[in-house]
Amino acid sequence: MVPLNLSDNVPITEASFNQLSDIAKTPETDFAVAAIQSNVNVQGGWSKGELDYWDASVVVAAINPDLVTTKFSNVTLCVATDNSSYHGTTYVYEKCAELKQVSGELEVYIKISEKDFLEEFFGVLNRL
Repeated sequence: MVPLNLSDNVPITEASFNQLSDIAKTPETDFAVAAIQSNVNVQGGWSKGELDYWDASVVVAAINPDLVTTKFSNVTLCVATDNSSYHGTTYVYEKCAELKQVSGELEVYIKISEKDFLEEFFGVLNRL
């Protein structure tokens, strides 16, 4: 499981944006640069913007678990399947027993190496 808050470890900074912009050589990289710049502009500039490499960091972590620096192993997980307003909610540990739900165990990736992520992500964007 790779939660979206893993992306908190890989913020889009002006430095990483400039690095990506400087190495851009594919339409995919040009698109990423334009999308980031647009978001920064909408938020009022680099000093006001708070962006992360959201989906990209989650995908990179899922495909390259060796880049994950912090994880929890053997986490008990279940999903509420009753017809309450909590239907579909994901729970861990004790709540599963309380709900009498079937559970499974998995790894939860919570932190990724920023340096390694940027290298992998920028490299994939620039493949010809």
